[in-house]
Amino acid sequence: FYPHQVKQAEKGFLKMVRTGAFIDSVHIFAVGGGGFTHEQTPKNEDHILEDYLLALTLPHPNIGYIGHASNDDPDRIKAFYACFKGIAKTSHLPIMADLKAAEAFVDGLDVLYVGGGSTLKMLSHWRQTGIDKVLLNAGQRGMILSGVSAGAICWFDKLLLSTQDDDYILADGLGLVGGSICPHYRNEPHRKAAYEAQIVAGNLPSGLAIDDGVGVYIKDAVVLDIIRAGIGNAYLVTSDKTCHEQKNASGQGMACNVSILEIGYELVF
Repeated sequence: FYPHQVKQAEKGFLKMVRTGAFIDSVHIFAVGGGGFTHEQTPKNEDHILEDYLLALTLPHPNIGYIGHASNDDPDRIKAFYACFKGIAKTSHLPIMADLKAAEAFVDGLDVLYVGGGSTLKMLSHWRQTGIDKVLLNAGQRGMILSGVSAGAICWFDKLLLSTQDDDYILADGLGLVGGSICPHYRNEPHRKAAYEAQIVAGNLPSGLAIDDGVGVYIKDAVVLDIIRAGIGNAYLVTSDKTCHEQKNASGQGMACNVSILEIGYELVF
């Protein structure tokens, strides 16, 4: 029994246009931060987000884990197997796996869960090996694409990524959902400020921002549900005519329009 059931959006589903092609039945469950793979998450915290993810599919599903963003951190892999023990068939794709192994890995998977870490290194590895195409093809066939932090944002079009120097760079995501996305939104003030500044400057398109402990379920570019394990939320950050100069708490800088993300919103920017 899973306590959270899928809510149907009031609006009808839309097919997302991406470079002229229609993509059908793309399911994404994006978690802003935290969860079972992160050491900061309390051991006794209810698995609200994981319960919800399981409720999206059939009982005892096949769930696969990819930890390439953390260089296959053994503690996170162990946490994955412990989290879904007895309630799902589990497997993971080692970072040294080749293309053939990746194809075998996704064959029959109901859910893919991608862990956090370095988004840039993960995407570079996937593109060099061809794993990106394997995952995109599986997602377009209906496999649920889920993940936290790096594993949540990689599916979107445009990304703001942190560097080892505590700076931020812009990068291309896999493009299954248009617009941009920011994880750890209100949990990391410097990231939040950098994300908003890039949108105001026109370097990033409008997009989605998600706090830690919050999951957003998207199907065919429509927000179907927002799950909160704590006090966090999900937001729409726009750069349209509502963008305006606004003094922040220190009396400097600009901010753009930030509103609470609503179920039924079409992520078309």
